[in-house]
Amino acid sequence: MPFWMNANGDKVARPYTPELKMTFKIDTLPDYSALQQFARSLWRDGTVRGAAVLVGAGFSKNALFPAKDSRQPLLWGDLCDAMVEQLYPGRKGSAPTNPLRIAEEYRTYFGQAALDDFIRSHFPDRAWQPGALHTELLEFPWSDVLTTNWDTLLERTAESTFEQRYDLVRLEADLPHARAPRVVKLHGSIGDEGPLIFAEEDYRTYPSKHAAFVNLARQIFIENELCLIGFSGDDPNFLEWTGWVRDQLGGKARRVYLVGNLDLAPAKRKFLESRNIAPIDFAPALVATPKAARHAEATKLFFEALHAARPRLMHNWAPAEPGSFPLRRAGQDAHTKARKDDAFAADLLQQTAAVIKSDRETYPGWLVCPASLRDQMRHRSDEAWLLRASVLERFEVTERAAILREFLWQRTVSYSWISNQLFEALSTLLDARPVSVDEDVLCEFAVALMRRARLHPDEKAFLKWEDFVTQLAPSSDETRMEARYQKCLFERDQLKLHELADSVSLLESPDPVWMLRRAGLLTEIGFHGHATKLIRDAATELERRYRLDRSSIWIRARLGWAEWISRGTYAGAFQAPVDAPKAREFKELLVAPRDEIERIETMATEHYAKQKLDETGFKLLFEPGHYRESRQLAPDTVDSSAAAAFYQLDQLMEVVGLPIRTSGVNFCADAVGAVAKITYHRTVDWYIWLMRGMHSHYDKTFDVYFSRIAVAQLPDEVSSGLISVVRAGADFWVSRLETSQGKEQAEDRSGAIDRLRLHLTVLSRLAVRMSEDDAQATLLYALSLARRSSMQFHWILEAVNELANQSVAALPPSRQSKLAWEIIDFPLAAEAQSDTRWWPDIINRIWNLVPDRSGEDARWQQRIQQLLVAAKRGQPSRREAVYRLSYLSLRESLKADERASFGDVLWSDVDAQSGLPADTGLLSSALANLPSPSAIDPRETVCAVLFQGGQTGGLEAPKLLDTRVLDQKLQNMQSYVLAAQIGIRPDHQQAQRLFDELVAWDPVSVEPRDPIDDSWRKNFLDGMRRHVGTVLTELCAPALDPTSKTAGRVSTLRTWILKSREWHGLPAMPAFLDTVPDLAGDLATLIRRALFGSYSHRVWNGVTALRKWATLVQNGSGVALPDHLIDQLVSTIETRHEHGLPALLYTARHFLERNLIPAAGVSRLLPALEDLWIESQYLDTEATGRRAISLSLVRAECVRLAYAMKSRISDDGTLDQWIEAGKSDPLPEVRNALLDAEP
Repeated sequence: MPFWMNANGDKVARPYTPELKMTFKIDTLPDYSALQQFARSLWRDGTVRGAAVLVGAGFSKNALFPAKDSRQPLLWGDLCDAMVEQLYPGRKGSAPTNPLRIAEEYRTYFGQAALDDFIRSHFPDRAWQPGALHTELLEFPWSDVLTTNWDTLLERTAESTFEQRYDLVRLEADLPHARAPRVVKLHGSIGDEGPLIFAEEDYRTYPSKHAAFVNLARQIFIENELCLIGFSGDDPNFLEWTGWVRDQLGGKARRVYLVGNLDLAPAKRKFLESRNIAPIDFAPALVATPKAARHAEATKLFFEALHAARPRLMHNWAPAEPGSFPLRRAGQDAHTKARKDDAFAADLLQQTAAVIKSDRETYPGWLVCPASLRDQMRHRSDEAWLLRASVLERFEVTERAAILREFLWQRTVSYSWISNQLFEALSTLLDARPVSVDEDVLCEFAVALMRRARLHPDEKAFLKWEDFVTQLAPSSDETRMEARYQKCLFERDQLKLHELADSVSLLESPDPVWMLRRAGLLTEIGFHGHATKLIRDAATELERRYRLDRSSIWIRARLGWAEWISRGTYAGAFQAPVDAPKAREFKELLVAPRDEIERIETMATEHYAKQKLDETGFKLLFEPGHYRESRQLAPDTVDSSAAAAFYQLDQLMEVVGLPIRTSGVNFCADAVGAVAKITYHRTVDWYIWLMRGMHSHYDKTFDVYFSRIAVAQLPDEVSSGLISVVRAGADFWVSRLETSQGKEQAEDRSGAIDRLRLHLTVLSRLAVRMSEDDAQATLLYALSLARRSSMQFHWILEAVNELANQSVAALPPSRQSKLAWEIIDFPLAAEAQSDTRWWPDIINRIWNLVPDRSGEDARWQQRIQQLLVAAKRGQPSRREAVYRLSYLSLRESLKADERASFGDVLWSDVDAQSGLPADTGLLSSALANLPSPSAIDPRETVCAVLFQGGQTGGLEAPKLLDTRVLDQKLQNMQSYVLAAQIGIRPDHQQAQRLFDELVAWDPVSVEPRDPIDDSWRKNFLDGMRRHVGTVLTELCAPALDPTSKTAGRVSTLRTWILKSREWHGLPAMPAFLDTVPDLAGDLATLIRRALFGSYSHRVWNGVTALRKWATLVQNGSGVALPDHLIDQLVSTIETRHEHGLPALLYTARHFLERNLIPAAGVSRLLPALEDLWIESQYLDTEATGRRAISLSLVRAECVRLAYAMKSRISDDGTLDQWIEAGKSDPLPEVRNALLDAEP
C-alpha cells in the first residue's frame, strides 16, 4: 500500500481517525475558560454566535510528504533567511528585521517575476498531500474558513470532506457565487491568476485593492468568534491581520483566539490581551513532548478538546441498551432465580424501573419516537420475569404505581402492546382505587387500558375504564380529553359513524396536536373541508411557535408532522391553485413522516411475501426429491410481528391524528392495506380496518377479501355482524351525501360518494350471506336509494345496481317471483330524470321466472299502461319499457288487451332496412315470440333477417377497434344462439349455407400493438368463437339434411374446432354420426381428450358432445355410445379433475337420471362424492385461487348429484351429508340447488 510521511518522517498508511481520549486533564489548562468559551461558539448552543477560523502557515506543517527529504513548508523566518542570503550575501547583519520589508526589497531588486519564482520554488504545492489534521479541521462546523496560505492543501481537503460542504473562494470574483461556509484564500494561491500577497506594499494597498475581501473579513469578524491556528505571536500575517481588525472594528471587534503551542511569556500574554487577543496556549500540556512535535500535538489537543466540549444534542438521545438492564447483568442463573425468588426479583424490578425512568426524564419530547429507537425499547423488556403480583406486593402502593408508570411509558412510547403481566398489574391497581396514588396517574393508567380494550376489542372493558376516568378526571383535564379521544377511536374502529360524528365535537382544543387528531377523525366521517382547515391551522400555530423558539425539539417534532400533512392537503383535486407551504425538513432530528409510514408498509410487504412463500407448504431443497415442510399457521392466526406492524401503524395514526386519506390525497392508505394483508382475520373489526384503507372496489385487495369464496368463508356471526355494520355505514354516508350540497362542500360530497359507493358494493358482496328477509329488505333499500334525487351520481347508481342484483340473486326463485312487482314498478330512467347509461337494471335477474301478479291487479294495470306509453316511438325510455314489457309478455303475464297494445307500440317504430322494430335493445331473434299487429308475422320476419339477409357477415374485429361495432357483431351472433333456444330453425339449405359460412371463418392474426386494444380484440374473438360453436351445434347441425352431412363437411368442422384450445363446436360433430359411420372412433378420441383437458371450456364442450351423442342413442338414431366414454366420465370425476368439474358432475347426473350409468359406475361415484366433500370445503380453498372460480358450482352439482343418487344406491351417509349441508350453505347457488329437483 502506498504511504506518505509526515513532517516527523513517520509513515502514514491511512488517514488518521481521531479518538477522543484526553491523556491530559484539559481542565487544568490555564486557558481552559477561553477554550470553553470558544467551544460554545463553535457548537452554537443558541446563546452565542458561531466561530470562524483563520489558518496560518504553521498549519501546513501537518501535511503528508512523499519522502523524508521532501521540501517542507517554510515559516516566515525560513523565508526571510533565504531572501536575505540573496540580497545581502556576506552582510546579513545589514538586512532589515521586518519580514515584509525584506520581501519588498527582494521584489524591488529582482522583480515581481523573480519573487513569484522564489515562492513557487519553496512551495512545491502538488507534492504535498493534506494530512489527517486538515481533514479534521474542516469537519468542524465553522461559519467560514479563512487562510493566508498560498498552498492548496485546504482546498483539496474540502473536496473530500463529507461532514461539511465548503465553497471555495480563490478570487474576489468568486464571492457572488459562493455560499457559507467557505474556504477563502485571502493571500492568493499558487497556480492562480491572482497575485500572491507577500511584500510590504501588498499589505499597505490590500484594503484598497482587495476591498471585497476586506468587507467579507469585517463581516465574518463581527458576526463570529475568530480562532487563529498555525500562527505564532510574532507572525507577520498574525500581526498585520489582528492589527487591521483592531483598527477597522475598534470596540465592535469580537475576541480573537490565538491557538497553539505558544509558550507565552507573561509580558507577551499581557501584550496580546491588550489587543483583545485571547491566547489558548497548550504549551503547559506539552512539556514532555519532543519539541519538533509540539505544534502538531497542540493542534491535536485543541481538536480533541473541541470534540469533548461538543454538547450532547437532545435528538441524539438513545435508550439504555438491553445489556445494561439489571436482569441481564445479574448472572447466568438470574432469570431462574428471578422466577423463584420474589425478593431478588423485587430488587431487580426497582432497578429496572430506575433505568427506564432515566430514559423517560431525558426523552427529547418527540411526538413520534423514531422507529429505530422504538425497536430498541421494544426488545429490552423484562416484564415476564419481574412483573408478577407476589413481587409487586413487596412495594408500597405509591411506589408500585411509580414502577408501573415507567413500564407503561416504555410501552406507550415504543408503540408496543401492553403485555399480559403489565395489564394484570395495572388492572389490579385500578380495581383497588388506592387513595394514596395521584388521580392523574390512575387516570393515565385507565386511558392506557381503554386503548388496549379498543384494540382487542373488548367493549365491556372499554366502558369500564372509560367510566373510571369519567369519575376521577375533571372535565377540563387533559386525561379526560385522552379518554374522549379513545372513545372516538373506538367508535371509528367499530364503524359507528353516527356516534363518532357526535363525539368528535367534544375534542375542541386550541392545542395544535389536538387539532390534528380531531382533523384525522373528521376525515373518517367525511368532513374533509373542516379537517383541512384544522390541519393548516395546526401547522400555522406550530410555525408561529417555531419562530419564537427555533431550538425546541418539542415544537419541531410536531411541526415536522403538521407541515407534512398540511402540504399534502394542497395536492388534492379540490384545492385552489396556490403554492403549498414551504416544506419543513427535520430529518436531522429524526422527524421523518414519510419514512415512518413507508417503513411500516415495507415491513408489512416483506412479511406478506414471506407469508405467501410459507403457504406453499414446502421448500424445495437442492438434492433431487428432497424438500422441507413449511411451518403452517392455523387459520385466522396472526403472528406477533404482523400484530406489531398493525399496532405501530394504529398508534402512529392515533398519536399524530394521521388521516388515511383526505382531499383526494393518500397519506397512509397503502400502509393500511399492506398491514391488513398480514393480519388477515375473519372478524368484523379486521374487515372494518380493511374498508377504512380502501378507496373503492377497484382496489386490488377488494376482490381478494370480498371474493365470493372469501365471503363464504366468514363465520355466520361475522357475516351477520358485518352486514349490520356496513348497512349502518351506508346509511351514514347517504346522510353525509345529502347534507354535502353546494359548491363549497364539493370536497365533502366527493368523499361521501366514494365511501357510499364502497359501502354499497361491500354490501352487495355480503348479500349472498343474508337471510331471505334481509336480502329482500336490501333490495328494497337499494331501489329506494336509486329513487332519491340526491343519489343521481353514476358511481352511486352503479353500486346500487350491483346491490339490487345481488340481493335478488340471494333469494330463492319463489321469493324472486313475488318481488317482480317491485322491479316492474321501479322507475324508468326518464321517470327518475336520470341517465339511462347508469340506471339500475334488475329485470335480467328474474328473466326466467314467472312474476306473481296475484292481487291488487289495478296497480299492475296502471303500471303496464305507463310502460306502454313509455315504449312508444321516440320516447326516451323506449328501450327500458320494451324490455320490461317483453319479460311480462314472454312469461305470459300480460292480459290479452295489454299484449295487443304492446304489439302495437313495439312495432310503432320499424327499421327500414331489417323491417324489425327499431330502438328496442333486443336481439333480433327475441322479437319472434313477442306480440305484433295482426298484419305482421314476427317469426317470418325474423327468419328472413336471420337466414335470408344473414347477420354473419364481417365476423372479424375491425382494425380500428370500436366497442360499439364489436358489441353489434357479438349481438348479431347471439341472435342465432337465441333463435336456437326459442325454436327458430332454418331450412336445410339455409342451415347448409350458414354452416359453411361459419366454419370458413378463420380469425386473421394481427401484430400486437396496444395492450388494451389487443385485450379487447382477444376478448371479442374468444366470445365470437364461443357463439359460433353454439350456433353450429344448436342451430346448423340439427337442421342439415342427410345429404348435407358429409365426411368433407365434418372434416372441415373438425379442422375449425382444433384451431382453438377450447374446441368450441365439438358438440356439433355427433350430428354427423348417422351419415359418417367412421366418425365414431375419431369423435370418441376427441371427447376423451377433452374430458382430461386443461381448459374448462374444452371439458365443457367435451361433455356436451357426449350428451349429444347419448341423446342420439336414446332417440333411436341407430348409433351406439361407447361404454368406455361413460367409464371415462366416471373416472374423471373420481380423480376430481379440477378443470370443468361442474360440467362433469352435471353430465353424470344427466346420465344417471336417464339410466345411462351402470350400477358399477354409480357405486364409484359415491366415494368420489365423499372425497369431494372433504376437498371442496370453503375454508380449505384459497379465496382467489383457480379452484375458487367454480367451487360453489361444484358444491351445487354435488348436492344435485347426491339427490339423484338417493333412489339408486344405498347411502353410507355421504349423500345425506351433501343434501343437508346444501340447505344451509353460505352461498345461494348451493342453497337453492334442489329447489327444481324436489317434488
